[in-house]
Amino acid sequence: MRNLHESRLQTNCVRWFDYSYPKLKLNLFSIPNEGARTIANGARMKAQGRRAGTADMFLAVPNHTFPLIKEILCNGLFIEFKHGNAKQSESQESFQRAVQLEEYRYEVITDFDQFKNLIESYLL
Repeated sequence: MRNLHESRLQTNCVRWFDYSYPKLKLNLFSIPNEGARTIANGARMKAQGRRAGTADMFLAVPNHTFPLIKEILCNGLFIEFKHGNAKQSESQESFQRAVQLEEYRYEVITDFDQFKNLIESYLL
């Protein structure tokens, strides 16, 4: 089950984003991929495309550069929230590699300031 700290962090980040970038509010969205489910509900969600390791959020704003490779544009930004020193699971690392191969940016966020700095630099 997801850490309460991660849920609060994500909530605070979304509130700030919505206030700071109201015109892009619909472009930042959660990807619900965790939580307790009945067996039937879990099977239905899996059949509908639920994938293990999918990031917590996606910012559907393309055409921004990766920080170190200025020539490559990325198609959007996936965000994974983690508490403290928590590590990504193997399925999360696989998801990260898969989306990065398709030129999406992927970032792991552990605190609000990190999120704020990421968004401000990404949207320059």
